[in-house]
Amino acid sequence: MPETTRPVAVALLVAAAAVSAGEPPLADPTRPPAYTAPPAAAGAKGRAFRLSAVFLGPGRPRAVINGRTVRVGEQVDGARVIAIERHRVVLARNGGRLTLRLVRTRGLRPRPMQREGEGS
Repeated sequence: MPETTRPVAVALLVAAAAVSAGEPPLADPTRPPAYTAPPAAAGAKGRAFRLSAVFLGPGRPRAVINGRTVRVGEQVDGARVIAIERHRVVLARNGGRLTLRLVRTRGLRPRPMQREGEGS
């Protein structure tokens, strides 16, 4: 690089670094949208109930609450599961009922499964 262009190149690099230092970093376009959990209901010992998943299909429905898979009639952290539905689970505790709901994530839709040889 010629001697006269070196100071100009250094000045441009310094200016570009100063301009980009004040801006927030670019978001990763391949990253899924952030998950926002619903406010959790307090469980036994002050622990919150968190509904992670519901499984419906052949057999008895199951739900994942606080990381544990449960069915209707079973207990989780001091509450009895009394109903498992598509987007919610109903618990009974201390004579009352508590409804846990799944949060629907925007932009994500289930796709029907394809059998081998169908589509591409």
